[in-house]
Amino acid sequence: MDQLVVQWKILQQLKSDIPYYLFLPHKVINYFDVEHELQQCESFIPSNQQILQIFEVLFVLEYQFEQVKVKLSSHLLKSDTLLEKSKKSFPLVNLLQQWINYFRSFIRFIIESSLKHQDQTEIPRALRLAMKINCTEKETVALHYILISQSGVDFPALMDSNELPKISTIAKFAQMNSQECLNFFHEDSILLKQNLLLLDTEYRDTLSSSIIKMPKEVVNILIGSTFQTQIF
Repeated sequence: MDQLVVQWKILQQLKSDIPYYLFLPHKVINYFDVEHELQQCESFIPSNQQILQIFEVLFVLEYQFEQVKVKLSSHLLKSDTLLEKSKKSFPLVNLLQQWINYFRSFIRFIIESSLKHQDQTEIPRALRLAMKINCTEKETVALHYILISQSGVDFPALMDSNELPKISTIAKFAQMNSQECLNFFHEDSILLKQNLLLLDTEYRDTLSSSIIKMPKEVVNILIGSTFQTQIF
């Protein structure tokens, strides 16, 4: 708990160092006072909207982190002049990594808080679903990735529409290895058997290139619409 508060204060001081052309996590910073919330209690249960914003900020930061690394790599292979210019971006890579590490730690803390929370109805819906079917932390991230790729604003706008629903892309953002990916997207998994997720393998040679989507009615339920209690 104390470590999260300290990390948040450090990042607040560093946020002005992020270039204007990159996405600033103001939505989370301004939406609620993280430091205040964390200092008030030993656990933190966000609202449905808050946790979706937290996950979306994480995915946006990770996408931009990868884009910066790709740009740096291309410079390193071209010329000494570009190499010198690219060195200016090294602090940016480090700063983005700090933000990413913070939000991953924050999400882990939220999951741990939710597991201990007595009133399950206060837990955000997608997280509650993940808990009910015993998702691992990585599977919980993957589930939120799929949800946000279809309901978010900033993240889908950045990503290539053809890449968003690919299993290989989902696994990368969730930091899954091959076995973890196969287990989560197996045809006998609860999410697929109950049609909470739909797998499209038509005209695709491998599972990693297959498309995974969430039915619109499921998306609507998880982001806050009226839902049937038996699902959760």
